[in-house]
Amino acid sequence: LLNYVIPISGLHAGLHTYEYVVEKEFFEHFELSIINNGTVKVQLELDKQSSMYELNFELSGFIQTECDRCLEALEMEIESAERVLVKFGKAELDDAEVIYITPNT
Repeated sequence: LLNYVIPISGLHAGLHTYEYVVEKEFFEHFELSIINNGTVKVQLELDKQSSMYELNFELSGFIQTECDRCLEALEMEIESAERVLVKFGKAELDDAEVIYITPNT
């Protein structure tokens, strides 16, 4: 999983772009996952600011899993865009859209 680690502390403020291809080797690290295999292209745009990070993910590709009904192997095409905000400090109870971390995390 070291291929997916971003050295946040060494990055300057501003936009940073990353591209990954997530394949079987990645999914094997998550034993309880419903995803068995796949090939997913991940484009990440990270906006590092002084008090928070904004991460915008775009995913496209396919995954392999099991059918809920018959348990046969099933290949599914996926496409998604997600935004994650990471802020420093204590979590606010009414803010479920933000991940809070301590500055030294």
